[in-house]
Amino acid sequence: MDLEKEKKIVKDFIENKPNFILALVLVIFFIIVSNITAPRDFAEGKLITIEKGQSVKNTAELLKRENIIKSETIFNIIVTFTNSKVVEGKYLFHTKKNIFNITERVTNGSYEIPIETITFLEGEDSFEMAEKLKYKLPNFDVDTFHDLALLNEGYLFPDTYNFRVTVSAEEVVKKMRDNFDEKIFDISDQIEATGRSLDDIIKMASIIEGEASATSRQEVADILWKRIDIDMPLQVDATFVYSIGKSTFDLTLEDLRNEENPYNSYEFKGLPPTPINNPGIKAILAATKQGQTSYLFFLTGRDGNMYYANTFAGHKNNRALYLD
Repeated sequence: MDLEKEKKIVKDFIENKPNFILALVLVIFFIIVSNITAPRDFAEGKLITIEKGQSVKNTAELLKRENIIKSETIFNIIVTFTNSKVVEGKYLFHTKKNIFNITERVTNGSYEIPIETITFLEGEDSFEMAEKLKYKLPNFDVDTFHDLALLNEGYLFPDTYNFRVTVSAEEVVKKMRDNFDEKIFDISDQIEATGRSLDDIIKMASIIEGEASATSRQEVADILWKRIDIDMPLQVDATFVYSIGKSTFDLTLEDLRNEENPYNSYEFKGLPPTPINNPGIKAILAATKQGQTSYLFFLTGRDGNMYYANTFAGHKNNRALYLD
């Protein structure tokens, strides 16, 4: 190439430099804009989990792979320049959002997952709790919950809870168990003063929940502890509801004589192998306050009222009057 041609090329570049720079800026701008908008196939309704300790780079790769963002590079730049960190947890992406919105959410823990309020009543067992969770949380792992709940029967404190719809079985059990520990801490002195183990108190409280009404908790507690002290079988029907699903009016003589059922409180003395439900604080307190009573028998009549007797003869009379 001769000198004249070289000069012409340089001259043309200098004369057109402003247009070249403008074109370059426009290209860069277009690239950035096209990459900050949501992907055309944005995964609406997608649930994304950012694991504990997951890096910004890995998070960007995950979001790109799941069609939540277009550019890993821009995501990394935004997080770096804002001096942020990604927050672990499960995120639900309902609708298309640009990369700035996505970045803000995952660095602020804005999960946007619906919350369900679930109330567990005093005296509900793990089976009943599982049914409520299944109804309220369609994708909930009920089987895992039930396996864990059985191991913690009696210690899942009945209360009103707010759970994200994506909550795991482990998280539910932990939250309920933590609540139990908090409530028990407040009455630990009363429990210790009984000289009985916490496990025995909770077993008794669960029976109280199954056998007594709100107005008869203490009377029932006094009678049942008296039976324990005199080495008399507890002879309560609530343990059968838990073990074989039969109530007072469904039990047969065969059920009452079944020596293979460890929850048979007519055949086996003492407290059942485990709590039979999850008692509330009032039943637990009743179990810690053993009072003196002349009664040794009680029953709940078909009218819902509680009837007491000092002797078995009196108890049989109450059965004839209010139960049979």
